[in-house]
Amino acid sequence: MLVHTFVEDGHPDDGTMLFLPRLASALNTSAIVNASGMDGVACEAGDCAALASFSMCLWVNVFLKMPASTVFSYYISSYVHNGLIFRMDDSHVVVSYMTKQLTRWDRPVLPRMWHLLCVVRGANTTTYTVDLKVVLHINSSLPLLLNGSLVLGNDQDQLDGGYTVTEAFVGQLAWVGLWDHALTSQDLTAVLQCRAARHPPVMDARLPWLVRGQVTTREADPCLERDAPASLAVAVPLPYDGARDLCRKLGMSLPVPESLAASKRSFEVLQEADFKRCSSMHTTFSMLWLGVEHRAATGRWVDGSSGEELRYISVHLIMPGKEFSRGVLLKSGAWIGSSDDARHCFTCEGVVGGGAFLLRGLCRSPLHLYARAFPSGGLYWHGLERVSLVRRGDEWQLRDDLHGQVMAQLVGGGLPVGRAAWNVMNTSACADPTDLSETTVPLSFTQCVEGEFSCWEGGCMPMEKRCSLTPECNDSSDERGCQLVHFRPGTRLHLPPHPHTFTLDMALWFWKVSLAGTETGTGLLRVLVGGRLTWRDNRLTFHNLQQEKDLNVVDPTLRVWQPLLQVVDEARLAGSVEPLRKLFVSRDAEGTVTSFDAVFEGSENRLELMVEVPAHVSCPFSFYRFPFDEQECNVTFLLANLPQQYARYHHHPLSSALVCPRNTTMTKFEVYDCALHLQNGSSVVRLSMKLRRCFTYHLWATFCPTVLLHVVGYGTTIVPAEDLQSRVMLSLLALMALVSLYSDTLETLPSCSYLRLLDLWLLFSVAFPAAVIAVHMASSGPDKTNASLVLRRGRLLLGILYCLFVCVYLIVLYATR
Repeated sequence: MLVHTFVEDGHPDDGTMLFLPRLASALNTSAIVNASGMDGVACEAGDCAALASFSMCLWVNVFLKMPASTVFSYYISSYVHNGLIFRMDDSHVVVSYMTKQLTRWDRPVLPRMWHLLCVVRGANTTTYTVDLKVVLHINSSLPLLLNGSLVLGNDQDQLDGGYTVTEAFVGQLAWVGLWDHALTSQDLTAVLQCRAARHPPVMDARLPWLVRGQVTTREADPCLERDAPASLAVAVPLPYDGARDLCRKLGMSLPVPESLAASKRSFEVLQEADFKRCSSMHTTFSMLWLGVEHRAATGRWVDGSSGEELRYISVHLIMPGKEFSRGVLLKSGAWIGSSDDARHCFTCEGVVGGGAFLLRGLCRSPLHLYARAFPSGGLYWHGLERVSLVRRGDEWQLRDDLHGQVMAQLVGGGLPVGRAAWNVMNTSACADPTDLSETTVPLSFTQCVEGEFSCWEGGCMPMEKRCSLTPECNDSSDERGCQLVHFRPGTRLHLPPHPHTFTLDMALWFWKVSLAGTETGTGLLRVLVGGRLTWRDNRLTFHNLQQEKDLNVVDPTLRVWQPLLQVVDEARLAGSVEPLRKLFVSRDAEGTVTSFDAVFEGSENRLELMVEVPAHVSCPFSFYRFPFDEQECNVTFLLANLPQQYARYHHHPLSSALVCPRNTTMTKFEVYDCALHLQNGSSVVRLSMKLRRCFTYHLWATFCPTVLLHVVGYGTTIVPAEDLQSRVMLSLLALMALVSLYSDTLETLPSCSYLRLLDLWLLFSVAFPAAVIAVHMASSGPDKTNASLVLRRGRLLLGILYCLFVCVYLIVLYATR
């Protein structure tokens, strides 16, 4: 098969191509139809020959990807100037048929690898395939007009014209043929395997193209080159596990020679590449890793990949101990044992494949590179974005192949796989370069896909687990560089966010309340106020937020603006405690995955400040209704670093049960009806609560004894009038008991300058038995009839007065609640 190489020197131009002036003249077929009567076909009389069905295939091997590399273009007229086209843009593929053009956001053609590109038309559908995989379907009823010109290697914007350097093809093309019918899947499989289809093409591979520019031709077989096994030499000493893993990533394996001659050939591949750097630190000669392992359980050497017993074992490979369980190859072809942690060079054998390696951190979009072998067998990576990663001397360099410039250079030795420091010279091959403030930056070169983190040692892990406090990488590199909050230099973080974008969501509640002491008219409370304040700051970005908020704690040494709550008019006492503050970031939106982190915008994810503010608050107590009094206490806060014009709140009302304290050590009061008071335009926040005195003690210790003593005193009025001495003695005892109770009760009450309802009750309680005694004295005359009358009238009057006082007392108590 004839293989045409376009621009072999790597310097593309706009004049290198294969040109076929008129497609119809090159065909040998009787399947031509007349398209002059079909809608949408514009052709001159006698120029409407067409094919209703056809197939076209050619082999493609891209060396250098230009911004719009065009494999072929078929120009018919100004009306249909892209009758057929296959163009590879930077991020997508463009195909067309007659008047329709479609785009696929994918890149199915890999560099430095043969691909079979076919166009198959049948049943009004045109299908583009690469290696039998469908790229796009185009539905059209129009046949393919044959009066156009076909060009391989550039795009015709007009008849044999409109060529540009950016649309040039740099690589190899091998024309297979054009058929006058739609090839079946069996036929396409045969062509992919370089076998003949069931019917010969009507335009074969040896078509006399018009050659223009830098095109060279040779005989070759793309199938053999595509599937030929290779030995890829890696002249970088690595431990056994590192060498084996790299070969696996390339779709290859460490060598397992089946003879002495094969062992020597494996070493020769390394010698041709660069074996001088492969000397062991303990020897002056080089060694090469083999893919053989010693299994201690069976005492045998086996293939490290399959686990099968070896057909051939070097006579020099003695039975090792535990520390020599891997095989290495000497220049003489002999095998010896080596330890896992020894470092040797190696070769990977098989068909070079594997997925793309992505270089992240240099451009905003990752650069895709694929492992390939130099003619000498040395390893390098070739990229789709006109870049390659090659070794020059002791250094790995990322090169711009189009301009011949070094873009970046690996710092230190070793392989570039994984994350490492690079010296960056320029970003010429980047369509969207990153803003690099330093010349030495960490870059990632792994097979990790989007959404995965690249470990320094080359492994991959989900970006969700980055900075999760649980190492996932073998080298724990996923837990390094875990700064949560980022901002631009010069940002004035001591100021709150802009008032147009700032809203503070605040919730405060009483956590603990205790009574520190009471004085005349004043209650001193010890309170612990809890709070949650949330806001968004569009000046910040957050990296690697976790779903669990407790893992997103902001470093307290970082001077990020946060509301500063200060208690107004706090009673300063010895032993006051500073507020506890903890700042979190709540993950409310999905982030954007960059080269090394998931980045979350501050305008979409809330900052959440949890505070505990201890304070001593003096509350003005009114004891008028004591012991049925209810007190109101306010804790006033000032947002000290929030200007008035910034004070805009988004308040979610909390129920009183949520605001009132969960824990209280007070025995004299119970707390109820708590509320948070906010007002836009004011940086003062008020938290209020109401206290209801627990009156049960006074009910049983004061009111019930006094009522019982009242009953005793009043009961003396029922004693016969003749027994004056008994009546007076019982009344005096009741009076003395009430006076004593009055005195004891007053000592336990807070002092104040006004009468309380309890004072009125106690005074009445003392006055009532005194009135009973007065009635008894009035009925002490010698006239027994008059004494009985006075006693009966006094008993009635005392009962009326007592009931009247109790009713008035209850009415006043109810009216003043």
